[in-house]
Amino acid sequence: MFILAVILLPVIAILSYNHFKLPKQSIEQTKKILFRNNKAIIIGHRGGQFEAPENTLIAIKTAYKNGGTAVEIDVDFTKDGVPILHHDDEVDRVTNSTGLVKEFMWNDLKKLNAASKFNYTITKGLIESVEFEGIPLLIDAIKLCMKYKLSINLDIKSNASGITNFLKDLLLKEPQSPDFIFVTSFMPHIVYKVRKECSQFGTGLIWRPHLLSRKMNGEPYDNQSIYLTLLYDILDYLYMWSVHLWLVDFLGVSLMSINKNYLIENGNIEYWRNQGIEVIVWTVNNVEEKKIFLSKNVPVITDSLLNSEYCPEPI
Repeated sequence: MFILAVILLPVIAILSYNHFKLPKQSIEQTKKILFRNNKAIIIGHRGGQFEAPENTLIAIKTAYKNGGTAVEIDVDFTKDGVPILHHDDEVDRVTNSTGLVKEFMWNDLKKLNAASKFNYTITKGLIESVEFEGIPLLIDAIKLCMKYKLSINLDIKSNASGITNFLKDLLLKEPQSPDFIFVTSFMPHIVYKVRKECSQFGTGLIWRPHLLSRKMNGEPYDNQSIYLTLLYDILDYLYMWSVHLWLVDFLGVSLMSINKNYLIENGNIEYWRNQGIEVIVWTVNNVEEKKIFLSKNVPVITDSLLNSEYCPEPI
């Protein structure tokens, strides 16, 4: 019985892989979004959060004004299922209120001030201070980006069904939207669902080493035991192995969004390009590092589109 299981399990795994594997996405469609006049786009992280309140319409306007060719925006959903722009699970960090986004109805959430905690002094008068800037609807943000002809990176952290339903409806109302939008997520199941059900849109996997076990600076997460860190280190290694060996191929994506430290240390841009996959790098705030990646024609996600020397490194 054991021998039979040893023989059959790999066969079942291979058959399942081939059955559920998605076809490779067109790299040419992806390149149209990631490159303008054969030059890599520069993407404002959360709209360029160093120069304007993050994930707001004023951030998109400011990114355009400051020479950005794209924005990365975070998508979340209200209690009544309305797609909006917001990064954290809670509203506490950027608004004048507290609580989970998913517990707010849209009519209540739209009253919150997403600019209430933004430090306008760091912009040194480059943008006008506003007393109120609401959390925007996703559709309004997309229409504004399309008006400015900005490429749009939708970062999805949850609610795969919600975003696929939104994209299907968007495709009917704005048939040209796939020429502007590409969707990325850390979550393979979200990437898979979007790739399968909304294949017209460019799709990519976000990844960084030690995703489960450590912060971006390499330190273990707070209040995490050494044993849990060790377990997560093992899982991180297995996930890295999966990403490079089979997962990206299984998802059929045409782009990878990878943390800058891994690309700098390992120089594996060509590794992905040789597989017909374009690379986006995040989050690059150092001016010299920006120059290096752009010289290799790699699209860059940055907090500062003005290359401010005061813009801090992400933690």
